[in-house]
Amino acid sequence: MIVSGVPVKGSSSHSLQQIHSKVLITVNEKHSILRLDNVKLTNGHKQLTEPRIISEVSLEESQLTSEQREQIKLPIRFRYHQGIISEIVFSEEESAWSENIKRSILNMLQVQMSPRKTQEEYNTKTVSNNKFFTVTERTLEGECEVAYTIVESEKNREEKEITKSLNFEKCPKRIDIRYGPRYSAECSMCEATDARPESQTVINYKVRGEDEERFLITEVELKSEYVFTPFSKDQEMLATYKVIYDRRQPLVVRQSAVDALRMLRDQMPRKEELMEKIVRSDSSISSSEMIRKIAKGFRFEGVLSGYVYEHVRIVPTTLGLPLQVTSKLPTVAHIKAHIKAEISPKMSLRVEMEPSFVSTHVTEMTVFSPEMHIGSRVFHSIQSTLPIHGQVEYNDEKQQLKAVLRLPKEEKRVLLVESRPTTFVRSFNNKQVPVLEEKTIRIPSFEKTSVHYEQSYGEEHFGLRTEVIGSVHRHVFDKKSPESILFGENHVQVVLVPHRRVREGDRPRVLAKDCSQEPEYAVMMKKMEKDSEEKKIKIVTQEKEIECELKQEKIVCQVDGRRVEDEEALYDMGIKLIGESSCEITIPKMTIRFDGYKVEIQG
Repeated sequence: MIVSGVPVKGSSSHSLQQIHSKVLITVNEKHSILRLDNVKLTNGHKQLTEPRIISEVSLEESQLTSEQREQIKLPIRFRYHQGIISEIVFSEEESAWSENIKRSILNMLQVQMSPRKTQEEYNTKTVSNNKFFTVTERTLEGECEVAYTIVESEKNREEKEITKSLNFEKCPKRIDIRYGPRYSAECSMCEATDARPESQTVINYKVRGEDEERFLITEVELKSEYVFTPFSKDQEMLATYKVIYDRRQPLVVRQSAVDALRMLRDQMPRKEELMEKIVRSDSSISSSEMIRKIAKGFRFEGVLSGYVYEHVRIVPTTLGLPLQVTSKLPTVAHIKAHIKAEISPKMSLRVEMEPSFVSTHVTEMTVFSPEMHIGSRVFHSIQSTLPIHGQVEYNDEKQQLKAVLRLPKEEKRVLLVESRPTTFVRSFNNKQVPVLEEKTIRIPSFEKTSVHYEQSYGEEHFGLRTEVIGSVHRHVFDKKSPESILFGENHVQVVLVPHRRVREGDRPRVLAKDCSQEPEYAVMMKKMEKDSEEKKIKIVTQEKEIECELKQEKIVCQVDGRRVEDEEALYDMGIKLIGESSCEITIPKMTIRFDGYKVEIQG
């Protein structure tokens, strides 16, 4: 049985896999034959009272393919002499996963009754007597020092209990595979993410027989534990642990980055489009075209995605199944902006942008077996969006530079920090798309100590309320470090909420009107879209009704509900186009200048 999760009593979920099989062994003087029959794999999620005490449970069966069933039934030949396994021979058509499972069974049968030198041993030494000794032995997990403790039964000297434990601190040879960057200098923080999982393996035998060369193994119990700590050793929490988690659906990190790139809009300006009218064929720069382009304004949007780092480490286990430890930090950055410059009447630059990024630290432990992967993972994600709406004006006469930053007019979440530990079972079963069953790990005894935040700041002084809302579990460690809240399900968000008076600017409002007994005009303005600074202006006089707005960086006007495009006709109606992106409207007693964002009234 394989159990994956958090090794804490009361944990709400563990992912499990069981392998059932009948093992048939034929022994003779030269070689022995091993064959497996009635192999069955089961998997699922269970809540275990004590995860380190393993007992058989009822789980859903995972069907092996016909090819896999044939592979696992293939016999192997080996030599078994004085408890040592050697000369293993597999069939040519056998796959690596099938070979490793059978090696794990042979590994459980390897037991020494006394210290001795064989072809499979190096640096053997005796500590005291034949009741306890250590030898260097080749095992499935590497060539390591093995300690044997032999206890004879008081009732029957032929019956013995043998405990075999591996010392992974003393392994002359231990195999693993690593992917990712290597560090040329010593880096304590980097070593935590690239560390080998701590391993413990203990095998208990019940043996009958006094002869060291001829004995019978009546019972074998093997227990192995692999613990990975993504931070310091003092914060050990996870054993055998997509990703950016979106509330709408879970997405694999690589796929989400690709999808984000595909979402770039077609109208996103390319380098060629921006430069084709500015740079002449002789490589000289047309200043008039450059001024016109900047005055017209342009929008752009960009996405950058990648991995800040990614480490992968694969180690063998006593069950013959590889264990993969992954630590990675995928990040996606996105920016959307609109920039526009004005030369007259004042030199100014209007900038509207919304940079955002999401980054998720993912730590995962996965055991690979036929038709399924099981494991646990913890992810810590941060999402940030910063709305920037501002204008910079330069006064040439006074040699002054003035910058104005406008507050957001809608409620906006600017920061979201989340963490969530999960267990998962990924089943394949000949399906094109694997089936992923994932459950969040919760520990009821820790839920009582969670801290809920709901605080507001800054509204009195800035007209903008900052709300901090969330729930944090400070249940794992005594030390008050940022890392101490990263285990467990946590959620904290920061939201900017503008004052009601600030938001009232979204409604249509009257900029100017004639208050005489017989009014001659009224000038009104309204935002076109909720999340945009673009506006529409409406002027009502006794003779006509004028509406102007900026569409695709071009001023479009309607007079009495009819669109007018001819510049001479517009001029006759008191509307003068200034370039393509601004206009000047003359009515009795005043002149209105409008560029799609700002209105200036002179009267």
